Formats: sequence, structure tokens, C-alpha cells
Amino acid sequence: MKCAIATVAIGENHRSAYAAVFRPSVERYAKRHGHDLVVFEDFLSREPDRREDLAMFEKLRVPFDERVAGYDRVMVLDVDVIVSARAPPLDSLDLRGRIGIVDEWCQPSEAGHRAFQELNGLPVSARDYHALAGFTIDTGRVLNSGMFVFSPAQHGPLFRELVAVHAEAHRGHPRGPHYEQSMLSYELQRRGLAELVPTAWNCLWPLNRRSPRWGPPDPGLGAAERWADLRHFREVVDANFFVHMAGGLDHDLAYLSRHR
Repeated sequence: MKCAIATVAIGENHRSAYAAVFRPSVERYAKRHGHDLVVFEDFLSREPDRREDLAMFEKLRVPFDERVAGYDRVMVLDVDVIVSARAPPLDSLDLRGRIGIVDEWCQPSEAGHRAFQELNGLPVSARDYHALAGFTIDTGRVLNSGMFVFSPAQHGPLFRELVAVHAEAHRGHPRGPHYEQSMLSYELQRRGLAELVPTAWNCLWPLNRRSPRWGPPDPGLGAAERWADLRHFREVVDANFFVHMAGGLDHDLAYLSRHR
């Protein structure tokens, strides 16, 4: 099976952070398993969507881009993911013809996730999360779009349809990047096309930090406490396959662990 990892890194900030912090572990993973790495550093779309505030939507154009058409299986991976040395190959997943993706609403546990949402003033139910983007669905899951695995031949037409239907709504939507994730989560669930894979394939770091409070570390945090954060971060990396630093938090910990 011919496999690839595809990442969209648009804009100098994303490109530089990816090159310095995240790309080393992704390249090692790809080399270890004989996968290719395809990095998109420019927009896949045309005007009026060639704007950095819309760049998150570009990942949804990858499945029908000609640069991945020759692969049997492709993982779209966000620009801010560090890969563990124990991550297995893409072809080890049994996807049953569906799209492999992770539920974030069960991380670190269902009760723990609800507590995180309440503490940080965020929607406490998956139904509420989708509703904020205009999608009505009776579900207890939110599928995180930072990692998904698909077959270009089988699923490319689906993603082409989703982009055609939803791209206009995404422009200027008050939910910003959460619209793209809400839409994909809604569409895959309502169509029965989501194959839930273990959370180790997309472990959300903000939900697994020592402190459940959202935001950067306290500027007055002592060296001993930050060292404890680093130890905990490495434990999380070692216990999972892909650790997603969603929200731009703690890139210093990822940088110090990039060659782990």
C-alpha cells in the first residue's frame, strides 16, 4: 500500500514553526515506514479563498488534489503535531472503507472533557458545539479534523462535494476555524463515514496538560514547575502516537522533544 502524510503549512508563522518544531518527527515517522511526506506551502484554492484566515479550510481540498491522487492511503495531519517513535504505519489501520478520525470529546475522558469545557467557558455538549456553526445533530462526539486518513480514489469526490457546498459559508463565519471542524464532524457522522480510531492517533495536548485551564503557562511559573510540565509532556508523547498541540500552546515543550 502506497501511503503519504499531507500537511498544509501556509504563512510564514506556520511554515517556520513546522520546520523548527514538528517536521523532524514527521519526517522520521515517514522514513521509518516508507511513507511519503507531501507539504502544501501555498493555497490549493483560488480567489476569494486565498486568505490566511481561511487557510484551515485548505486541508479539506487535499483529498482531491492531484498531488495525492497516486496514493492508496493519505493522512492529513495538522501543522502542529509531534509524532511518537512508537507510531505504527498508516496501513496498519483497518478503516473498512471509511475515513479514519478521532473523537476529541472523549479526551481525556467524557467526564474530564466536560469539566474542561465548563472550566474554560466552552460548549459543554457535542450538540452545542456543532450548533454554534449551524449544524443540528444528536451526537455525543466531536471529530477532530487535525488528523484524518482517507483513500483519494474513494473519498476524493466526497471532499470535493463538501468544499463546494460549505466553502462560501466558511468565509467570514464567526466560528472561524471551528466551522471547518464542525462541518467535517457533522458530515462524516451523518453520512456514517467516520471510522473512529484510537485517540493515540490524535491525542489533544490541551486536554492532557497538567492544568486543565486553557491558555499559556503563568509567566511567573518557576523552573521546577516547567520542568514538571516537560516530563509530563514526554510521558504523553510516549503513551500515544500523534500529539496535537492544538491552539498554539506549549510549543517550547514540543521543541525540546522534537528529536525524542
